[in-house]
Amino acid sequence: MVLEFIPSPFTNNTHPKRMFFIGLLYALIAINLALFIFKEESSLLFVFLTCIAALPLMYNTIRQEEEKDLVIDDESKLLKEHAKALSHFMYLFFGIVIAVTLVYIFYPSTILPDLFSVQTETITTINGGVTQTEFTTFINILSNNLRVLILSIFFA
Repeated sequence: MVLEFIPSPFTNNTHPKRMFFIGLLYALIAINLALFIFKEESSLLFVFLTCIAALPLMYNTIRQEEEKDLVIDDESKLLKEHAKALSHFMYLFFGIVIAVTLVYIFYPSTILPDLFSVQTETITTINGGVTQTEFTTFINILSNNLRVLILSIFFA
């Protein structure tokens, strides 16, 4: 895959803000590719393609962090090194969020139902009805996120 040849975020002391633009690029390419390949299923496909694109980058970063675990004995130095990786991941995430937000704002409204159908359906399911209180909505969202967390831990 061509994306594997993009340098690691730590090569040549790259700035973490570069990851913002990589996340933006990955998400925009994934969204347009999903719309081009399977327009009806693009709501899940663009998420999948974005994750697949970011996978080699994340894998290499985590691998490098594991190598640091073996070399660095001082816990405070190790935490500072891990903070760099965390900031890289945060910038990558924010780049993806901004790309999806820009697509939602600027793409034609005829494409948006196909592109965000699963996400909209999930939000509607969580909200249930209009008569819910804010606390009930909070509990529904929290329980849904806890289920996702438990499944993520279970399958990790």
